[in-house]
Amino acid sequence: VRDPSRRAEHPALSGDLPSPIAPPPGCPFHPRCPQVMDVCRRQVPGWHVVAEGQHARCHLHAPELPSRATG
Repeated sequence: VRDPSRRAEHPALSGDLPSPIAPPPGCPFHPRCPQVMDVCRRQVPGWHVVAEGQHARCHLHAPELPSRATG
């Protein structure tokens, strides 16, 4: 059962949804991600374990976090 008192604040996303016909290179979410890194624009992320039974397809959860350089 969800607890409304435990609602987390989520950052507002800007930008347009990527085209399903012509997705951007790399991670398809990178144009809208507030934590985008250079690697996000070049490589599709693999699945990484976040917690037991939880996985994320995001470079932020890679065992060896890529450079945080943005641009």
